[in-house]
Amino acid sequence: MLKSNYLNDIQKKLNGKRVCIFPMGIAGTSMSDKLRTIGIEVSFFCDNSPQSWGKCYKGKECLRPEILAQMPQDELAVVIESAKYYDEIKRQLLDAGIKNVMRIFFEKISAEKYTSENMEAFLDKAEDVKNICADQRSIDVYEYLLSSWQEDSIADDYFKKVCDKNQYFAEGVIHLKEDEVFVDLGAYTGDTARSFLEESRGKYEKMHLFELDPFIYRQLMKNAASMQEEGTGLIQCYPYGISDQHGTISFVSGDINSSILDSSDNADADAGEIRTLDELLGGEKVTFIKMDIEGAELSALRGGGKNDSGTE
Repeated sequence: MLKSNYLNDIQKKLNGKRVCIFPMGIAGTSMSDKLRTIGIEVSFFCDNSPQSWGKCYKGKECLRPEILAQMPQDELAVVIESAKYYDEIKRQLLDAGIKNVMRIFFEKISAEKYTSENMEAFLDKAEDVKNICADQRSIDVYEYLLSSWQEDSIADDYFKKVCDKNQYFAEGVIHLKEDEVFVDLGAYTGDTARSFLEESRGKYEKMHLFELDPFIYRQLMKNAASMQEEGTGLIQCYPYGISDQHGTISFVSGDINSSILDSSDNADADAGEIRTLDELLGGEKVTFIKMDIEGAELSALRGGGKNDSGTE
C-alpha cells in the first residue's frame, strides 16, 4: 500500500510562508496553479532573466533575485521549478543567503491521490505500462519512479540515479539514421538541435526548429546558421508555438523561459502566434519529435496527425 504523507509534508512546510517560485517560466507558472489546488498561494516569482522582472502572472510579480536576500528568511520559502538548472539555481540561492530552498514533485501528490482512491485500477495499469516499455532501461526507470511513490519524502537528488544527461538521445535507446527528419518544439537557442547534430554525426535529412519567444528566436537563427554548415541536411526555423489550432497566445518573454499565460490576467504579456504541424509540415516525413513545451504536448500532437511518420 502506498503512503500518503507527502502532501501533508509540503503543506506544513509552505503554510504561513511567503512562497516564491523560481524561475517564472512555463513550469513555474504551472506550479503556481498546481499549488493553488492544494491551498497554497504563491506570493511572487523570481527569475534571473531581466526580461521577466516586473512581469506578472495572475497578479503575482516577478522579482530580481537579489531582493530575496533582503527578506526575513524565516518567512520565505523558495520553490525551484527547473529540472535542468536545479543544481545551479539552488547553489545561487544558498550562496546569496536564502535558507529555505526546496523542490516539489507534484506528480507524487497526484499519484498519492489517485492510488488512494483507485488502488486496484492502479495496480492493473502499472503492470500494463511496464509491459509496453520497449527496453530494459525504460523498465528500470519506471520501476524506480514507482518506488518513489512509497517514500514519505523525496530528496532533491532522488531522481539523479535515473536521469540521463543526454535525455533526448539516450545511449542504447535512441538509434539515429541518416535520413532523420528532426522536429524540435520549444527549440530554445538550439541546444537540443546541437545535440542532435552531434549524435547524428552531421548526417541527417532535415531539422524543423520551432521557438515562440522572439528574444530567443533571434539567437536560435544565429545558431542554426552555424549548424547548417556542419551537417548534410537542411535546417528551417519557425517563430511559432505549436498547438492544435491557428491563433495567438499570450506569454512572458525572457532569455531562459517563456511562460504561456492567460491574457485576461496579464495586461503586460507578449503575444505570439501558434500554428499546427499539419499546417506547416502537412504530409512531410517526420521521424523524430522532441517537445519541451510544458503541458502543451497533446495539443501539439493533435495538430500533427497528417504527417507521415515512423516517429520516435
